[in-house]
Amino acid sequence: GGGGEVPLLRRGGRRPGWSFDSGKFGANFKLPFNKNLVERARKLRKAGSLPEALLWKEIKGKQINGLNFDRQKVIGNYIVDFFCHELGVVIEIDDKTHDMKAEYDEKREKYLRGLGLEIIHISAKDVLENPASVALWLKTTPACGHPSAGGELTLSDKHIRDFLDYLRP
Repeated sequence: GGGGEVPLLRRGGRRPGWSFDSGKFGANFKLPFNKNLVERARKLRKAGSLPEALLWKEIKGKQINGLNFDRQKVIGNYIVDFFCHELGVVIEIDDKTHDMKAEYDEKREKYLRGLGLEIIHISAKDVLENPASVALWLKTTPACGHPSAGGELTLSDKHIRDFLDYLRP
């Protein structure tokens, strides 16, 4: 496979330098992660961007529907901004750099969805403008455990901005 691909391993499969985490689907569901990226993830947590730090302040400590989120979580050969183990939800804060690496992001998203993970994209601009409103939106989305509507989250950045505009005084 290519550089960003991490194959799912069959039961009992092992790969040097890899460990496995239990996931939302019970003890038998394992998320692969590349141990070689753990130190990089730790450095990213310390250096974090302003939008990441602002959103982290709003979601840490089970503030979103009692859910626990990890910051800069290694999954396969990728590091995601935030991850909720209980629901298998990845939250990505998208800034202008995401526009420049569309092919990489597409491959990464395909891999993460292939693991059964839900991915929520939030623009850095929205987080910078009103992190509390973004957190409120997360609390009400079915992807983060809110019982309304159900189904897959398919809101665009425009929908998120419209929602944030609605909440502004």
